[in-house]
Amino acid sequence: MQNARDYLQLCCLTAAGLMLSAPNAEQTDLINKLTEQNLDASSLAASFENLFCLPGSAKYVPIYEHVLTSAKEINGRFEFDSRISAEASQAIEAEFDKRGFGWHKFVKDMPTVGGTMVADHEGLILLFIAALAQTAYPTEETRRFVAGRLPAIECLEIVLRGIPDPYACALATTINEARTAIVNYFQLS
Repeated sequence: MQNARDYLQLCCLTAAGLMLSAPNAEQTDLINKLTEQNLDASSLAASFENLFCLPGSAKYVPIYEHVLTSAKEINGRFEFDSRISAEASQAIEAEFDKRGFGWHKFVKDMPTVGGTMVADHEGLILLFIAALAQTAYPTEETRRFVAGRLPAIECLEIVLRGIPDPYACALATTINEARTAIVNYFQLS
């Protein structure tokens, strides 16, 4: 169980790190290994900006659970019906608060939505799941909460796989590993 928990935490922390801020040198090395390319930090930072910070970008992906769960796949492309809003993420924020997860400390470099931090950012959710795994054996309530996060996590992985960008591909791979580790650790299959 310890190894499964350690692996889950490593996978969740890696994927979350790639979603919450532009890649650092260590993350750039990881992306280069995953993509078998030699990309520089500035091009990866530009990819991060296009993917997560610039809604007008052709590669933009809204990585908020309430938007991802409303996504519709039409002819191999995803359309997102929901607007990003802090109000829509209040249930996640309440869960974070209930369990003492200080999510605000992780959002220093995270993009804002209309100047507001939105709690149901998938990077924050993966950090929270990693923190949940640190506690004693997961309760049924914890399993239900985690299981409820999986559809948006899987949607994000699928969306990113469809974007012809090395950063998106590497992130999709790390999300897949995290999702698999979550399912195995919390026995959700």
